[in-house]
Amino acid sequence: SLVPSPVMATRCPPSCRSRLLGWGVANERVTPITAGETWTFRDVRITAAPARHEAGLAGWEVPDAIGLLIEAEGLRIYHTGDTEYDLRLRALAYDKARPIDVMMAVINGAGGNMNAHEAALLAWHIGPRVLIPMHHVLWQDHSGGEGATLDPQLLVDTYRRLGGSGRVLLPEVGQGFVLTQEG
Repeated sequence: SLVPSPVMATRCPPSCRSRLLGWGVANERVTPITAGETWTFRDVRITAAPARHEAGLAGWEVPDAIGLLIEAEGLRIYHTGDTEYDLRLRALAYDKARPIDVMMAVINGAGGNMNAHEAALLAWHIGPRVLIPMHHVLWQDHSGGEGATLDPQLLVDTYRRLGGSGRVLLPEVGQGFVLTQEG
């Protein structure tokens, strides 16, 4: 369900908030959050990371797009969200005392998202222990439109050519995995 449960509050960019309110979600259950803001729920800390999602499609404008940096059980997990390559994202690598353990990166290269090569470059800059590509199985016919890079092997090959040394996981649809500090 797209609508959160009655006991859960939702934090999202202001543009998303307006959609939720339009769907009838109560105002007090929706809290806007922008890049750089952090909130904690129990033992999970979530920071909104910057993103640039300029799809070029009417109705898909997201000037306040965010990714997520999730810290839980000693892990730092970066989910790019929908974003193009943006130099601001490289700042996630600057905290050498707390490196990124897992990076989940869009690679489809269409609709305002990084292509596989841009995602590989960003991963090389950030240096995660584990890299997981996303959005490459969105189109059943694998066409994805002009500029799409739907083969995750493009990410792997480019990442390795750049000198990326993290483990790359290529999950199948419906496959689960467990992320631990041990890898």
